[in-house]
Formats: sequence, structure tokens, C-alpha cells
Amino acid sequence: PLLFLDELGPGDDAGRWLARLPTVAVRYERGDYLGPPEQPLDQAVRDLVEAEASFRPTGRIALFANLRTAGYNFNPIALYFCFGTGDDLEAVAFEVTSTPWGERHAYVAVPDAEGAVRRFSIVKALHVSPFLPMELEYRFSCGVPGDRLDVRIEAVHDGRRVFDADLWCRRRQLRAGVALLLVRLGPLKAIAAIYLHALRLAARRAPFYRHPSRHPDEQRAGARTAGGTEGRAA
Repeated sequence: PLLFLDELGPGDDAGRWLARLPTVAVRYERGDYLGPPEQPLDQAVRDLVEAEASFRPTGRIALFANLRTAGYNFNPIALYFCFGTGDDLEAVAFEVTSTPWGERHAYVAVPDAEGAVRRFSIVKALHVSPFLPMELEYRFSCGVPGDRLDVRIEAVHDGRRVFDADLWCRRRQLRAGVALLLVRLGPLKAIAAIYLHALRLAARRAPFYRHPSRHPDEQRAGARTAGGTEGRAA
């Protein structure tokens, strides 16, 4: 769901309604997202943007991510849309979580003159998938949340695209969205789909890259298991 962070506290409609849901169903849990759990999430996002883009967002911040569902949460990517004093988008932070290590890293993109992130490119900084090397460039694009939201991310190696993922969303009211979460169990389905695809890649003898911080001697040596099949799992 897309949730404005200033609507998650007590005393507002969204916060009260989420609080009425059983905790084993769907809930917002601060520790699932950017920064230390004791720090307010909007402050963590503003600090990140200020550190990376040299300005501090002045308006509301919207979180687009899975909520904790049936006691579990996993977000391959969580998006933080930072608005100015009006409806103008000032920055987008995208926080990536690695599989299977559960590590996180966030990148910051600044919209173009038309208010959308058309093609933000940055060097990969986190080992996300054992089927993709570290020597990658991310290309990220997204629009401004409205009736629709389209997000695309690509990974490029030596000028060649080796991974791409697209997300197309239509806006629904919060109540309908949470009902769908309860039925679909989004975080559980996401992690199950990732591991299922990993098994398929392993069966096809796709290259396997060990975590560089745990095996620094292999970071430049390449794949432990050679193969010619590229993955579509990050």
C-alpha cells in the first residue's frame, strides 16, 4: 500500500483503522523500514535525502511497501516519495533488501523537470542476489503516485541488461487494499516467488556469486559455479 507517514500515528483515520486490525493480520511495524527503529521513519528518510542529495525534503512523505502480514514482512524494494510544500515530488528513496541475507541499502533519486524519475542510474552498492554480481549499474524510473504508479528497475552489466522488473499499480481505497493484502499475503508470496525462481536458476546452473563481504577473495574472481544463463531475480 501507499501510506503517508504523517497518517500512521494515533488520531487519524488511517492510523485508527490499521490499529483495529488484528496484529496477526496486517500492521505497520517501524523496524521493517529505513533507519533505526527508535527514530521516526519520516526523519530517517529526510536525513537520507539530505545526506545523498544535499537538500532536506520539506513536505509529506509517502511510503510504498508491503506491511507486516500474518506476522511476516519482506520488501524486495520499498519506495519513499518525498514531496515539497505542494504536490511536487522532490525526491524518491528506494530501499533494497537482499535475499537471503536480509541486509538493506537505500538510494536517492531526484526527479527531472517534469516531476518524474525517468532514468536514474547508480552503481550497485549491496549484494542483493547470489545470482547477480556486484559489478552492476542500476537504472531506476518511476512516476508520481496518482491514480496509477509505474515503477521500473534494471540491472546492467558491461552495457548489457541482465535483470529487469516492472510494477504497475492502480489506486484503491485503503480498506480495499488491506483486504486484498489479507487474501494475497503479499510479503509471503514475494519471498516464496523469489526462492522458487532461485531454485529454477540453480537447476539451470546459473552463475552463483557468494557474498563479497563474507568471501572478499572471490569478489573479483567471479562466479563459483560457471554457467551461461542470466537471472531475473534480484
